Amino acid sequence: MEKEKLLLARMSDKIRKYQQTGEIIYTAFLDPLEQVEVTGLLRNIPFHFWGGYENAERKIAVIGSEDENNNGEIFAVISITSHEVLNHRNVLGSIMGLGITREKVGDILVNGQFCDIIVQKDLTKFILNNLKNIGKEKVTLEEKVIEDLVVIDKEVKEIIITSASMRLDAIISSGLGVSREKSSSLISAERVSLNYKVITNQKKLLQAGDLISIRGYGRLEIAEVLGETRKDRIRIKLKKY
Repeated sequence: MEKEKLLLARMSDKIRKYQQTGEIIYTAFLDPLEQVEVTGLLRNIPFHFWGGYENAERKIAVIGSEDENNNGEIFAVISITSHEVLNHRNVLGSIMGLGITREKVGDILVNGQFCDIIVQKDLTKFILNNLKNIGKEKVTLEEKVIEDLVVIDKEVKEIIITSASMRLDAIISSGLGVSREKSSSLISAERVSLNYKVITNQKKLLQAGDLISIRGYGRLEIAEVLGETRKDRIRIKLKKY
């Protein structure tokens, strides 16, 4: 709650600055939940969210403009090449190890031994000069312009499950193919987010469109509730990421 208040206070300051100067204002990168939280404040002001490419998860808010074509000067892409397979956690950890906060970094797109990181443009030289390793492995860095970013679509698998109910723990159990006890323990350990917000209520009833993120397991999106089976179980179409 304190984090949300701080976010809204910062956004209010930026809105006031825009109203006083008329200049376009850029925020730090916002995660999907933060984007939802600030939208109410921005409702009566021209703005848009943009993360450098279509379907980016982390985005900045551009206050005072609805034109995505004017964003070329605020983003840069750091391209990393390694002799070993990279993973998101190690890349992010190495970036933050330089003293860079998460809000300065957008999406991290990992593809085997290669990785593209979207960052605020003013950080480019610092990262190029100081990031030498990811974990214990030496890496090679190169700056790209945002137009050269290559985005590989995430693999999405559609599955049909049956569940005893629409409860969170039941959906996770059926969707991951784990026991109800295991799904409950994941929720209790705060490893589960519902629509990007950590949730510990195992009995929470879900509906079509809900997105469940399970740390270490990926994501489940409820694409469609298909109805009941003859044995009174609920058939559900899930998108599994």
